[in-house]
Amino acid sequence: MNNHSFSQSELLLLTESTDQDVQVHTPDVPPESTRLYPKLVGSHWECYITTDRLVLGRSSGPDAPPTRNNRQHRVDVDFGQHKKDVSRCHADIRFNPQKKRWELRVYGRNGAKVNHEWKKPSSRSVVLTTGSLIEIVGNRFVFILPDRSAPVTTTDDKLENLIIHAFRDHELLDTSAIVDYVSRSDQPYDRPSVVHALVLSKKFHLVDQMWTMRQPLTTQMSLDDIEYDYGPAAPPAQERPVRSLGISVHQIYSTWLAAKRRASDDHTPDNGQSSRRQYISGNFFNTAA
Repeated sequence: MNNHSFSQSELLLLTESTDQDVQVHTPDVPPESTRLYPKLVGSHWECYITTDRLVLGRSSGPDAPPTRNNRQHRVDVDFGQHKKDVSRCHADIRFNPQKKRWELRVYGRNGAKVNHEWKKPSSRSVVLTTGSLIEIVGNRFVFILPDRSAPVTTTDDKLENLIIHAFRDHELLDTSAIVDYVSRSDQPYDRPSVVHALVLSKKFHLVDQMWTMRQPLTTQMSLDDIEYDYGPAAPPAQERPVRSLGISVHQIYSTWLAAKRRASDDHTPDNGQSSRRQYISGNFFNTAA
């Protein structure tokens, strides 16, 4: 699976978090150069990886006692000085020049999740691909390679089939309904796993692709209100879409058709029997005036 890109709403679903403590201490990248570097995207932050090693952890803070060599420990992505369950160097992301790939290694005793699997300091390095979901003490963030043709993290076939089954009697389902359906099965999938599968699989897509602005969760629609349908994605529109919350293109087009038909009926001779024609959900209904 390749050639995958993520919309802002998909990234928000993957990384949803109310934790605002994460700080990024890496150099800014000019907009024209962002396509050259891999990046991490969190719920309210992003970090471009411009060196061959990125440190994830907790900064010591200005009041911390000096180290033996009197040097501050460098932290590129800082989860907060007060997060005692995060180690100074909790994990790092390195480029492996021999295998030409990016890898994550865990050092913190409380571990980390990579694609929903716990990794400890004793675990081997984990290969990262576009769409890899990393979680450290409740903070989820996504690894994205700059090359859109690079391999993408694969989904769990059993989970994907469970979600397909949820659509058996429904054309549209919101996130909450899908998660509830999967949770009633005997498979141990949590909400982040289900959302990850929905975003990564080519078999599902967001119906409303017009939610494009990354804003605080308190000012956005509920994440449970985002709806999916099952099937191939519609071809991209040639014109810039109208920003809308909850009104589909189908509804807008149907309303336009109904208005046009009513206007046509107003100019048609009555012949003694008037009728009112309505267009609802793709079906015409005639009702006596």
